Amino acid sequence: MQNDLKKRTSVIRRKTVMGKNKDHEGPDTIYVVDLWEGDTLVEARELPGKNSYYAKDVAENWENGIIQISE
Repeated sequence: MQNDLKKRTSVIRRKTVMGKNKDHEGPDTIYVVDLWEGDTLVEARELPGKNSYYAKDVAENWENGIIQISE
């Protein structure tokens, strides 16, 4: 399993989305964590309402094998 974990990487990015919420209308920025295994994008996990610290935790949990995605 250790070899599988070495292949796991992640990329944190920000994405602009349009929407409405109770405070305002218009564009919002959300964090997205791209979860990679080797050259394969397994998931682009959108994190609306979360901050950069949360996104970093998701990335770290993916790379350490804590997050498991069943096929």
